[in-house]
Amino acid sequence: MSTPPVIRVAEIERGDVVDGLLMVDAANFKQTKNGKPFMQLVLRDQSGKIRAMKWDADRDLYRSIRVSDIVAVRGRVEEYQGNPQLILDDIRVMPRAAVPSDAFIPKGSADTAELWEALHRAVMEVTSPGLRQLLESFLNDPELAEGLRTWPAGRTLHHAHRGGLLEHIVSIIGAAKHLARHWPQLDIDLLTAGAVLHDIGKLKELSLGHSIEYTDRGQLVGHVGIAMQMLHDRRKDAPDLAPETLLEIEHLIVSHHGKTEYGALREPMTAEAIALHFLDNMDARLAAYFALAGEEEPGPYGESWTDYHPLFGTRLYKPKRIRPPRRAE
Repeated sequence: MSTPPVIRVAEIERGDVVDGLLMVDAANFKQTKNGKPFMQLVLRDQSGKIRAMKWDADRDLYRSIRVSDIVAVRGRVEEYQGNPQLILDDIRVMPRAAVPSDAFIPKGSADTAELWEALHRAVMEVTSPGLRQLLESFLNDPELAEGLRTWPAGRTLHHAHRGGLLEHIVSIIGAAKHLARHWPQLDIDLLTAGAVLHDIGKLKELSLGHSIEYTDRGQLVGHVGIAMQMLHDRRKDAPDLAPETLLEIEHLIVSHHGKTEYGALREPMTAEAIALHFLDNMDARLAAYFALAGEEEPGPYGESWTDYHPLFGTRLYKPKRIRPPRRAE
């Protein structure tokens, strides 16, 4: 039996009959007021997400389906609250080996080549010879360079798409330059190094296959610890790097989460560490906000509001100026 094609969510319209593959983004088992069980799902491909319903589902079916599973679905597309909703006649889990590995991880909208050039320019502008040597050793390593061009910055929301890590780094560098013009006491060389290296451990914390997942090392050690090891592995490639500068870079890496309860090994204790923490947090949260606000389908609170999200601890308001256009009838 041939493998069904991947369904392009962005091309789905009301009235379509669909038969193909999607990935499970969320799944819940519920009951109607009359006690009839059903499954409520969010399914996706690279191009977007769609809500789906499977009526008359049982718990065995629900237990057989997990988040990030690839599923073969058959059904029809109806409209719910002005957006397409997939009513499933059939859903079954497919073996991943039968599906192309690049079919479901979203792609970013930014131009990777332009971002890579911007990163190189920023590194070449570093005036400290030792810091520039250190950063160039990362960028000149073919394996690390390929990872920087393709890896996400997070598993969900936080630049969770191909090239997201590079996008995050370049965004922080750009914001840091503006901040350093306002606060000239800040060392822009250190901030550039912190932007490049604070999340470098995510190249080994996260894996890219059919979905973005944590590696065993990522779960057991985390990207902060991994970044520290990567930093010291590269220390030999930067003979002009002063010990006190290396110490400040270490501090930037271990403190960028801000609070120990959020994963920081130490809270920020230098001006650059304070700045990097807030720049990192701002960039991650704004990227998450725009990802949530850009979803076409309104949640239960209407098109002006997102669902409650634990990252923000609240629902988020979506002004008309940033809402995506509604699909044509």
